[in-house]
Amino acid sequence: MNEHGDLLSIQEVRERLTKGLPLVLNADANWNREYLQTKQDYLENYMAKNLYRMQTTLESEYNTETWKKGKKVTYVELLPLDGIEQTPQKKQESNTETGVNFTYYKTNNPDLFWTIPK
Repeated sequence: MNEHGDLLSIQEVRERLTKGLPLVLNADANWNREYLQTKQDYLENYMAKNLYRMQTTLESEYNTETWKKGKKVTYVELLPLDGIEQTPQKKQESNTETGVNFTYYKTNNPDLFWTIPK
């Protein structure tokens, strides 16, 4: 949450972590409801790695992960500017077993990554 108690989106938490802005940890944020977490351990150590590099499908649709011959799936990955593997910006490959064609894009632009699909 932010300092006013408003719940934040993934994008907002990521931005606040990178800019050093206040974040408030939910009281019930813990591992399988067994161990209480501190803000430092949970947000800045555990969650930071999960928010560092993100990937999503370009089109969110039914059966996206059902592989069948001739299917085309496109992913977009958000990397920080100092992230590893910045290139190639576009990579295409085909799975010889399933016949699925994959396209992978990389971007450092969070505004582009978080754009709502048309």
